[in-house]
Amino acid sequence: MELPDISWRPLGQLFVEKGLLEESLLDHALAEQAATGGRLGEKLVELGYISSTALARLLAEQYGVELTYDTGFGTGLRAELERRLEEPEATPGDEPMTLTLVEAPPEPNVPDDTPHTPLAALEDQLAKLAAAEAQVAELDSVLDAMRERAAEREAQIASLVDELRQRDEQIALLKTPAPKKRRAPAKG
Repeated sequence: MELPDISWRPLGQLFVEKGLLEESLLDHALAEQAATGGRLGEKLVELGYISSTALARLLAEQYGVELTYDTGFGTGLRAELERRLEEPEATPGDEPMTLTLVEAPPEPNVPDDTPHTPLAALEDQLAKLAAAEAQVAELDSVLDAMRERAAEREAQIASLVDELRQRDEQIALLKTPAPKKRRAPAKG
């Protein structure tokens, strides 16, 4: 399966660009992620800065996958629930929600082993992303070990340089002629 050409941008940047998240909240979430680990999207949901639905939609957008929720039975229900979650508590006298039920279109004949929904494609992309993140984490640990070895070698080199300087100073002292002794005047 060939993947579409995707212009990938960082998830946090997408939330800020869409006006769904303030830069300061993104910075806080990134700091929390750095401290505790995990994925940024999950951290944003955990902190209550975004909804899981908003995360799914932006992940889909980030990877060029189209999600369609409002089809078939219960059309509009998800959007109404999201709207209610984002609004302050309802006050008495608010109008009740009206739902319209629509008959779902028949499913096309697609083999069971083929992902046939946008959600399946998104799950496939998320699995690839998770594998890439695991590989990055592994490479980070290798890089940390290499940095540690480099720091040890730098300390060894600094020690050897100091040793060479001390030896050069000793050699210079040995090569310096001793001051000539003054002869005592002859008596006579």
